[in-house]
Amino acid sequence: MIINYKHLKSDLKQIKREPVIFILYSAPFLLLIFILFGLHYLPPLMNEYFNLLDYTSYILSGTLNLTNSLLGIATGFMMIDDKDGKIYELMQITPLGSKGYLLNRLLIPGILAIVYTLIFINSIHPLSSIQSVFLVIMCFTQSAMFSIALFHLAEDQVRGLTYAKGLNIVIIFAFTKLIKNNFINLLALMIPTYWITEAIQFNTLYILTIALLVHLLWLAIFFHSFTHKKS
Repeated sequence: MIINYKHLKSDLKQIKREPVIFILYSAPFLLLIFILFGLHYLPPLMNEYFNLLDYTSYILSGTLNLTNSLLGIATGFMMIDDKDGKIYELMQITPLGSKGYLLNRLLIPGILAIVYTLIFINSIHPLSSIQSVFLVIMCFTQSAMFSIALFHLAEDQVRGLTYAKGLNIVIIFAFTKLIKNNFINLLALMIPTYWITEAIQFNTLYILTIALLVHLLWLAIFFHSFTHKKS
Protein backbone atom coordinates (compact mmCIF):
# COMPACT_ATOMS: atom_id res chain seq x y z
CA MET A 1 0.00 0.00 0.00
CA ILE A 2 3.09 2.28 0.29
CA ILE A 3 4.24 4.31 -2.70
CA ASN A 4 7.02 2.45 -4.50
CA TYR A 5 9.40 4.97 -6.08
CA LYS A 6 11.05 2.34 -8.27
CA HIS A 7 7.63 1.57 -9.68
CA LEU A 8 7.08 5.31 -10.26
CA LYS A 9 10.40 5.69 -12.11
CA SER A 10 9.53 2.67 -14.23
CA ASP A 11 6.19 4.26 -15.14
CA LEU A 12 7.89 7.51 -16.19
CA LYS A 13 10.31 5.60 -18.42
CA GLN A 14 7.42 3.70 -20.01
CA ILE A 15 5.57 6.95 -20.71
CA LYS A 16 8.63 8.39 -22.47
CA ARG A 17 9.23 5.15 -24.37
CA GLU A 18 5.72 4.57 -25.73
CA PRO A 19 4.45 7.36 -28.05
CA VAL A 20 0.75 6.47 -27.72
CA ILE A 21 0.79 6.69 -23.93
CA PHE A 22 2.86 9.90 -24.01
CA ILE A 23 0.40 11.49 -26.46
CA LEU A 24 -2.61 10.50 -24.33
CA TYR A 25 -1.05 12.04 -21.22
CA SER A 26 -0.07 15.21 -23.14
CA ALA A 27 -3.26 15.60 -25.22
CA PRO A 28 -5.14 17.70 -22.61
CA PHE A 29 -2.63 20.53 -23.13
CA LEU A 30 -3.43 20.59 -26.85
CA LEU A 31 -7.13 20.37 -26.00
CA LEU A 32 -6.83 23.44 -23.76
CA ILE A 33 -5.08 25.44 -26.51
CA PHE A 34 -7.79 24.47 -29.00
CA ILE A 35 -10.61 25.44 -26.61
CA LEU A 36 -9.07 28.77 -25.60
CA PHE A 37 -8.52 29.58 -29.26
CA GLY A 38 -12.16 28.73 -29.99
CA LEU A 39 -13.53 30.74 -27.07
CA HIS A 40 -11.53 33.76 -28.21
CA TYR A 41 -12.37 33.73 -31.93
CA LEU A 42 -15.67 31.86 -32.34
CA PRO A 43 -18.16 33.91 -30.20
CA PRO A 44 -18.18 36.95 -32.56
CA LEU A 45 -18.82 34.64 -35.51
CA MET A 46 -21.66 32.77 -33.76
CA ASN A 47 -23.44 35.63 -31.97
CA GLU A 48 -26.05 35.72 -34.73
CA TYR A 49 -27.16 32.20 -33.72
CA PHE A 50 -26.29 31.89 -30.01
CA ASN A 51 -23.80 33.10 -27.44
CA LEU A 52 -21.12 30.43 -27.09
CA LEU A 53 -19.91 31.98 -23.83
CA ASP A 54 -23.25 31.02 -22.20
CA TYR A 55 -22.17 27.38 -22.49
CA THR A 56 -18.72 27.54 -20.92
CA SER A 57 -19.92 25.36 -18.04
CA TYR A 58 -20.68 22.58 -20.53
CA ILE A 59 -17.40 23.20 -22.34
CA LEU A 60 -15.52 22.87 -19.05
CA SER A 61 -17.44 19.72 -18.15
CA GLY A 62 -16.75 18.13 -21.52
CA THR A 63 -13.08 19.06 -21.27
CA LEU A 64 -12.70 17.62 -17.77
CA ASN A 65 -14.54 14.41 -18.65
CA LEU A 66 -12.50 13.92 -21.83
CA THR A 67 -9.27 14.59 -19.93
CA ASN A 68 -10.22 12.02 -17.29
CA SER A 69 -10.85 9.55 -20.09
CA LEU A 70 -7.49 10.25 -21.77
CA LEU A 71 -5.57 9.86 -18.51
CA GLY A 72 -7.50 6.76 -17.53
CA ILE A 73 -7.09 5.10 -20.90
CA ALA A 74 -3.34 5.83 -20.96
CA THR A 75 -2.97 4.22 -17.54
CA GLY A 76 -5.23 1.37 -18.62
CA PHE A 77 -2.89 0.64 -21.54
CA MET A 78 0.06 0.48 -19.14
CA MET A 79 -1.87 -1.92 -16.91
CA ILE A 80 -2.77 -4.07 -19.92
CA ASP A 81 0.96 -4.27 -20.75
CA ASP A 82 1.57 -5.49 -17.21
CA LYS A 83 -1.14 -8.09 -17.66
CA ASP A 84 0.37 -9.29 -20.96
CA GLY A 85 3.83 -9.50 -19.43
CA LYS A 86 2.56 -11.34 -16.33
CA ILE A 87 3.87 -8.46 -14.22
CA TYR A 88 0.44 -7.98 -12.64
CA GLU A 89 0.37 -11.62 -11.53
CA LEU A 90 3.79 -11.25 -9.93
CA MET A 91 2.72 -8.06 -8.14
CA GLN A 92 -0.13 -9.93 -6.48
CA ILE A 93 2.28 -12.14 -4.55
CA THR A 94 4.64 -9.32 -3.52
CA PRO A 95 4.21 -7.23 -0.35
CA LEU A 96 2.80 -4.49 -2.61
CA GLY A 97 -0.19 -6.66 -3.53
CA SER A 98 -2.93 -5.82 -6.02
CA LYS A 99 -4.11 -2.81 -3.99
CA GLY A 100 -0.62 -1.36 -3.72
CA TYR A 101 -0.02 -2.00 -7.41
CA LEU A 102 -3.19 -0.12 -8.34
CA LEU A 103 -2.45 2.83 -6.06
CA ASN A 104 1.05 3.17 -7.50
CA ARG A 105 -0.28 2.90 -11.06
CA LEU A 106 -2.79 5.67 -10.39
CA LEU A 107 -0.25 8.07 -8.87
CA ILE A 108 0.91 9.73 -12.11
CA PRO A 109 -2.56 10.12 -13.68
CA GLY A 110 -3.83 11.29 -10.30
CA ILE A 111 -1.27 14.09 -10.12
CA LEU A 112 -1.98 15.04 -13.74
CA ALA A 113 -5.73 15.01 -13.08
CA ILE A 114 -5.26 17.51 -10.25
CA VAL A 115 -3.04 19.79 -12.34
CA TYR A 116 -5.20 19.65 -15.47
CA THR A 117 -8.43 20.18 -13.52
CA LEU A 118 -7.17 23.32 -11.80
CA ILE A 119 -5.72 24.72 -15.04
CA PHE A 120 -8.95 24.10 -16.99
CA ILE A 121 -11.15 25.61 -14.26
CA ASN A 122 -9.07 28.79 -14.09
CA SER A 123 -8.77 29.07 -17.88
CA ILE A 124 -12.26 28.18 -19.11
CA HIS A 125 -14.87 28.74 -16.40
CA PRO A 126 -13.60 29.98 -12.99
CA LEU A 127 -15.33 28.41 -10.00
CA SER A 128 -15.33 28.77 -6.23
CA SER A 129 -12.61 27.11 -4.15
CA ILE A 130 -15.02 24.50 -2.75
CA GLN A 131 -16.21 23.53 -6.24
CA SER A 132 -12.60 23.21 -7.38
CA VAL A 133 -11.73 20.92 -4.46
CA PHE A 134 -14.72 18.66 -5.11
CA LEU A 135 -13.99 18.55 -8.85
CA VAL A 136 -10.35 17.65 -8.29
CA ILE A 137 -11.41 14.64 -6.22
CA MET A 138 -14.09 13.62 -8.72
CA CYS A 139 -11.73 13.89 -11.69
CA PHE A 140 -9.13 11.78 -9.92
CA THR A 141 -11.68 9.06 -9.16
CA GLN A 142 -13.09 9.19 -12.69
CA SER A 143 -9.69 8.69 -14.34
CA ALA A 144 -9.14 5.71 -12.02
CA MET A 145 -12.46 4.21 -13.11
CA PHE A 146 -11.54 4.51 -16.79
CA SER A 147 -8.24 2.73 -16.06
CA ILE A 148 -9.81 -0.17 -14.21
CA ALA A 149 -12.62 -0.55 -16.74
CA LEU A 150 -10.16 -0.78 -19.64
CA PHE A 151 -7.99 -3.23 -17.70
CA HIS A 152 -10.98 -5.49 -17.12
CA LEU A 153 -12.36 -5.32 -20.66
CA ALA A 154 -9.27 -5.58 -22.89
CA GLU A 155 -6.80 -8.44 -23.17
CA ASP A 156 -4.35 -6.44 -25.29
CA GLN A 157 -3.80 -2.87 -26.50
CA VAL A 158 -5.39 -3.51 -29.89
CA ARG A 159 -8.66 -4.47 -28.23
CA GLY A 160 -8.04 -1.70 -25.73
CA LEU A 161 -8.29 0.92 -28.48
CA THR A 162 -11.71 -0.43 -29.44
CA TYR A 163 -12.99 -0.53 -25.89
CA ALA A 164 -11.56 2.94 -25.19
CA LYS A 165 -13.78 4.39 -27.90
CA GLY A 166 -16.79 2.64 -26.37
CA LEU A 167 -16.02 3.86 -22.84
CA ASN A 168 -16.03 7.45 -24.07
CA ILE A 169 -19.76 7.16 -24.75
CA VAL A 170 -20.41 7.99 -21.08
CA ILE A 171 -19.09 11.51 -21.71
CA ILE A 172 -22.34 12.20 -23.59
CA PHE A 173 -24.17 12.21 -20.25
CA ALA A 174 -22.38 15.45 -19.35
CA PHE A 175 -24.64 17.18 -21.89
CA THR A 176 -27.99 15.43 -21.30
CA LYS A 177 -29.64 18.53 -19.79
CA LEU A 178 -29.31 20.18 -23.20
CA ILE A 179 -31.42 17.39 -24.70
CA LYS A 180 -34.31 17.86 -22.25
CA ASN A 181 -35.39 14.21 -22.33
CA ASN A 182 -36.81 13.04 -18.99
CA PHE A 183 -35.77 9.39 -19.40
CA ILE A 184 -32.19 10.23 -20.42
CA ASN A 185 -31.87 12.79 -17.63
CA LEU A 186 -33.11 10.22 -15.11
CA LEU A 187 -30.62 7.66 -16.41
CA ALA A 188 -27.86 10.28 -16.24
CA LEU A 189 -28.32 10.60 -12.46
CA MET A 190 -26.42 7.31 -12.09
CA ILE A 191 -23.51 8.32 -14.34
CA PRO A 192 -20.47 10.17 -12.90
CA THR A 193 -19.91 12.31 -16.01
CA TYR A 194 -23.34 13.94 -15.52
CA TRP A 195 -22.38 15.03 -12.02
CA ILE A 196 -19.29 16.84 -13.23
CA THR A 197 -21.64 19.23 -15.03
CA GLU A 198 -23.87 19.54 -11.97
CA ALA A 199 -20.90 20.34 -9.74
CA ILE A 200 -19.84 23.08 -12.14
CA GLN A 201 -23.29 24.65 -12.53
CA PHE A 202 -24.48 24.49 -8.91
CA ASN A 203 -22.31 25.82 -6.10
CA THR A 204 -24.24 24.18 -3.27
CA LEU A 205 -22.90 21.72 -0.71
CA TYR A 206 -25.92 19.47 -1.33
CA ILE A 207 -25.23 19.03 -5.05
CA LEU A 208 -21.46 18.79 -4.57
CA THR A 209 -21.87 16.11 -1.90
CA ILE A 210 -24.19 14.02 -4.07
CA ALA A 211 -21.82 14.40 -7.04
CA LEU A 212 -18.87 13.25 -4.93
CA LEU A 213 -20.80 10.34 -3.40
CA VAL A 214 -21.80 9.06 -6.86
CA HIS A 215 -18.15 9.08 -7.89
CA LEU A 216 -16.97 7.42 -4.67
CA LEU A 217 -19.65 4.74 -4.91
CA TRP A 218 -18.63 3.84 -8.46
CA LEU A 219 -14.93 3.96 -7.49
CA ALA A 220 -15.57 1.55 -4.60
CA ILE A 221 -17.31 -0.86 -6.99
CA PHE A 222 -14.45 -0.66 -9.51
CA PHE A 223 -11.76 -0.94 -6.81
CA HIS A 224 -13.46 -4.01 -5.32
CA SER A 225 -13.73 -5.61 -8.74
CA PHE A 226 -10.03 -5.00 -9.37
CA THR A 227 -8.74 -6.30 -6.05
CA HIS A 228 -10.93 -9.42 -6.32
CA LYS A 229 -10.20 -10.10 -10.00
CA LYS A 230 -8.81 -13.57 -10.64
CA SER A 231 -5.59 -13.34 -12.62
